Amino acid sequence: MNSAQPLSVHVHQDVSETFLSDMFSVVQSCPLQSPFLSRQWFLSLHAHASNTNSKAAFTFVQFCEHGSTIGFCLVGVQRRWYGDIYYLNQTGIDEFDQMWIEHNDIIATNPDNVLICRAALINTLAAIPRFHRFVVSMGASKHWHTNTISEWSCTEERVAYVDLNAIARNKQDYMDTLSKNSKSSLRRSKNFITKQFGEVTYAIHREKLSSLLSRELAPLHIKQWSDTEHQSGFTNPVFTQFHSRLSESGDERLHFEIMRFDAGDKTLGYLYQFVCDKRVYFYLSAINYDEPNNNYKPGILMHALAIQHYLASGYERYDFLAGAARYKESLSNAHYHMYSLHLVSRRAFHQGLFWANKIIKRVMFYAAKAKR
Repeated sequence: MNSAQPLSVHVHQDVSETFLSDMFSVVQSCPLQSPFLSRQWFLSLHAHASNTNSKAAFTFVQFCEHGSTIGFCLVGVQRRWYGDIYYLNQTGIDEFDQMWIEHNDIIATNPDNVLICRAALINTLAAIPRFHRFVVSMGASKHWHTNTISEWSCTEERVAYVDLNAIARNKQDYMDTLSKNSKSSLRRSKNFITKQFGEVTYAIHREKLSSLLSRELAPLHIKQWSDTEHQSGFTNPVFTQFHSRLSESGDERLHFEIMRFDAGDKTLGYLYQFVCDKRVYFYLSAINYDEPNNNYKPGILMHALAIQHYLASGYERYDFLAGAARYKESLSNAHYHMYSLHLVSRRAFHQGLFWANKIIKRVMFYAAKAKR
């Protein structure tokens, strides 16, 4: 599976953790594209896949130009009777992909090489006889097309964030950037909580997060999601083990924080954040919703306090990440998009049209015959 020089594509099975870590040394001098494309995320991903059955295994794909690595990614594959489905940086199994990767892309030494590597990966996959489809979930871009593949579907997701730089440049208070309704809701919630339970305070934890996740945050998150269609990730051992490792792997480029919010003796909840390059990525929350009063809205209050904290600390962005929610829209001042794509081989696409056409004609034939 190698292409002609000077660009070559190398496929590795069962790579070691050391090998994967060394690959990230190649891009160490480049700006970190996203916490989801970090050394920490990929090593945690590789660790949990390596400790499970072969269905969750990854293939490591390396792109080289004149013998030097310019990019790489992980590829998962699921075999189907009609062909093989390949997944970018995911296994294709819900249980093992519940970590919700976002900004999904190839890791490369510069933006131009990302484009080169995308095309090389698509052409490599499309040459496999049983290749049917390539899936990019929550991708950073929708530009993956080549002459060997067709777009089957593309779902666009709007992502809200707070541009803290813009607020700082305009010398504004964050609360002044919100609508009247949002400010009123926050004020009522804060007044109610303070009156009922005491002054709202928060603490930021950056060490021993694994213990804090399992002991405090996870039980509240499980309770919060227990009556919903989608259960808490913390009921999934794969998800729990992944974050147990990830949360303890921070360094100078990327670290992890848990903000705990209290009102008097009452715990309001937790925010689990990824922090890199002066940007904060809100990953998940665990909120204590045991108070039925309509003015009790700890979630938006927690986010507003967190945003104010990071604004005062000189951060550039507070990113709510994917997942549509009204509170994200009400608390944000900017947006961008992520894309989930299913790209199908032109061969499989035309085969599908051929068989669909035959089936339609056969159905129409028998329907006309039944009317006689």
